Amino acid sequence: MFLHSHIFVLELFRILISSLLRSKNSNVLYSGHFEDFVLVRFIVFLAIIWVLQEFTKVRVLRYVILFIGVMNSLFSVYDIYDDLISRRVNSSDAEKFAEVCPCPCNGVGWGVIWGLISFIFLSASVYLGLVILS
Repeated sequence: MFLHSHIFVLELFRILISSLLRSKNSNVLYSGHFEDFVLVRFIVFLAIIWVLQEFTKVRVLRYVILFIGVMNSLFSVYDIYDDLISRRVNSSDAEKFAEVCPCPCNGVGWGVIWGLISFIFLSASVYLGLVILS
């Protein structure tokens, strides 16, 4: 566990340094780069959570990472709904797939199928993260 935590922190600092080097201005926090500012704050937040995890009895790192993963997966489900189910565009990837596939589904049907698959994986991931690994 300790080795994995050190790898985690080293990766955080690598992301922070690459973000700072990517910035056009040396003063990231006040140069108008809002995304860099949010990224730096987020990495500092994760570093604080990691320090609490390693040196105190507070064990919240697993839940913070689970929250981040769930939010990313929920955005994936929402994006599938927004792009393929609610929007009627004939140039979507689901419409192109429906033209090629011999199945009688149209693009909305494939959007529903892909959304269900995404939601099933989201549910299984949350279950694995909360029940089995705790």
